Amino acid sequence: MFAGSTSATGVGWVGVSLVCCVLLLLNPVGWLISKQVAKQIPQPHGADLIYAFGMTVSGLSVVSLFEVPIGSNPSPTALIAAVAIGCGLYIVDHLLWQWWTQSPIRAQPVTTTEYVVALCVIPGEECWYRAVPMVLIGFLGATGYGIFSAIIFGVAHAHNGPHEVIIKTWNGLLYAAAFVLTGSLFVPVALHCGYNLTSLNSDRIAGH
Repeated sequence: MFAGSTSATGVGWVGVSLVCCVLLLLNPVGWLISKQVAKQIPQPHGADLIYAFGMTVSGLSVVSLFEVPIGSNPSPTALIAAVAIGCGLYIVDHLLWQWWTQSPIRAQPVTTTEYVVALCVIPGEECWYRAVPMVLIGFLGATGYGIFSAIIFGVAHAHNGPHEVIIKTWNGLLYAAAFVLTGSLFVPVALHCGYNLTSLNSDRIAGH
């Protein structure tokens, strides 16, 4: 399914460590740069916008430059189904969050900028946290790849608290599984879209 990635067999733990370091530094460094740039822009959620666009542009660039396999575009029906499943996944996560934290579910107002951020960051996150680790699948195997991708994705959301790390790790495992099983990065992107769009309508810290 990912023939181009099998050459990573010889990468070994040095490659795993390198990819791990890059992905762990990606989020904090990205935010620091975004906040510095945003100081020059009198725009609400300016740092969020810069971070989202920066994440996506850099992710797509890396995937293109290093020819990381992302698979083909599945049928529209499959993508619509993935979006619906992503919506359902957030609802399940939110109910678990409510039970875990004993916090009520409340609607919240959402700005157009927040919708833009929630959607624009997705291709970048999927490129960085799902596609880039795929170069290690020849060494880690499918299961190892899924666990590695999920943990890195969860840790990247540590700024939202320990609960979110656990939930994002779980989400990341499902996104990685979708990538491996379908052979297309577009499927986890669609899942992620459904999840993020649904997350905007509640008060739980989530969606990025």
